[in-house]
Amino acid sequence: MSNLFKQCSSAVVIHHLSQLSITFFTLLSMFLTLSCEEEIVQPQSRIPSIQVHVQSVSSVEATLTISLTDTMMPRSYLLKRNGIQQTQGSFTSAKATVYDSTLRRGQHYSYRAYRVSENNVVTDSSELLTIQTLDSASVKLKIEDIGVTDAVVEVMMNDKNPARTIRLSRDGKQVFLGNILGRDTVILDQGLAVKKSYTYTAERYSTALPVDTSLSTTITTLDTTSHNITWVIDTLGSESSFLKDIAIIDDNLTIAVGKLHRRNDKGLLQEYNLAKYDGALWKLDTASFIYLNAIFSFNSKDYWLGGCGPCHWDGMKLKGYYVTGIFNGCVNKFWGLSSNDIYAVGNNGTLAQFNGKQWSAIASQTTTNITDISGSSDGNNIWACGYQDFKPTVLLKCENSVWTKVIEDDQHLFYYDANEISGGMKGVWTMSKHRVFVLTWFDLYMMMSNSKRKATAIWKGTNPYDWADGAVRGTGMNNIFVVGYPGRIWHFNGKTWKTYQLPNTSYDILWSVSVKNNHIVIVGVRNYNGIEYYGVVYRGVME
Repeated sequence: MSNLFKQCSSAVVIHHLSQLSITFFTLLSMFLTLSCEEEIVQPQSRIPSIQVHVQSVSSVEATLTISLTDTMMPRSYLLKRNGIQQTQGSFTSAKATVYDSTLRRGQHYSYRAYRVSENNVVTDSSELLTIQTLDSASVKLKIEDIGVTDAVVEVMMNDKNPARTIRLSRDGKQVFLGNILGRDTVILDQGLAVKKSYTYTAERYSTALPVDTSLSTTITTLDTTSHNITWVIDTLGSESSFLKDIAIIDDNLTIAVGKLHRRNDKGLLQEYNLAKYDGALWKLDTASFIYLNAIFSFNSKDYWLGGCGPCHWDGMKLKGYYVTGIFNGCVNKFWGLSSNDIYAVGNNGTLAQFNGKQWSAIASQTTTNITDISGSSDGNNIWACGYQDFKPTVLLKCENSVWTKVIEDDQHLFYYDANEISGGMKGVWTMSKHRVFVLTWFDLYMMMSNSKRKATAIWKGTNPYDWADGAVRGTGMNNIFVVGYPGRIWHFNGKTWKTYQLPNTSYDILWSVSVKNNHIVIVGVRNYNGIEYYGVVYRGVME
């Protein structure tokens, strides 16, 4: 019994000890579980009181917004990019806009904003913001206006970045360094060689460091045209005849206008106002007006004639337009892109436009006779000029359909200046939106479109009596003709001038010139004896 009791007692003790062990480990397990749960369950993450966000990103700039989430002090900030401070400021409202204009294209950048006290002690910071700039050039080059010894380079920017310092290089050598105020600027690069290729590149700078580079653009300057021209002179009409304007329409049709007389078989004097040349013979004709002063042609079935008013030939009939109150005198010249968008200028400051349906007057802001008009190939820039005795000479410009008066001057008429337009303005010609050629009785000036008077004299002759100031026209920067009295013709081939003084022309007054391909036709009047005068035509073919 004793042994049995002992055995039972031991078993009971062991059982109790086992129960205690189970209870202990259970409690320990519960404790550890609760402890782990306490570590897993964290309070919500704190939201920074200062934040930075991106508004926009371009190739070389980023616009950022720094904001506060409370109204507490301090209310100053600093911004770091890639760990380096970029700017510092104070909030005047809940948000502040920051422009970073010193970036490079196609790069990653990290920003963090800091809230700082008056003693520049950081009290809070934003989360890290990472951006990537666009991998496209923010500066571009466009070269459309190429001459023989120069080129007009247009530098364009496609953003509002205030860092607008541009370095333009030609074949690796700097030709321009300066600031651009607007979205683009035009640079005239001169002193180039004839018919030679050049490569241009523009770099954009910020704080004296390059931040972007344009794609390279290669151009080839023009070759000079030939001065070798064969001339033939025709006289049209008999006494009291003259020709005022000319248009080469195609190889088989050239039309001159003016006032022509010729006696018929009965000896009676007949009057004409058209002369048509088919490549072999001249034929006189009459339009609806007694006297014609101007012609402008788009093709053989679409051209305009001007006398006391405008009329249009559509290939079938000639239609005149009622323009009383619009034209205060004769039509002197036409210019346009089509018969639905054509301009006319005339005496007493007349300036008018035809929209395909009707003629409308345009305020020219002058009463001076407007003698000539010409426009760029895209029609965005149109120029008109005029001169009249005892009135100011004027130069008008139409840009994007808005006409302005560039020059109105009677102070620079009688002295010569090679660096700005001087003398009465008699003719104007352009094919480019970037520059215009202005003919005065002193010289032919090349003026940039954004200039107000500054220009470059091209002829630069020593004796103005050798010059001609009747009319100017051309086909390009290397083929410009100037004609005038006495029977004088000047040709500019892009680099040099040549004058042609043909025999028996010392009393000829040349009023108009038309140039197409290698053909030149000039018209005017030949005065024989002070009483008799005839229409005269100079026909030239360039080799």
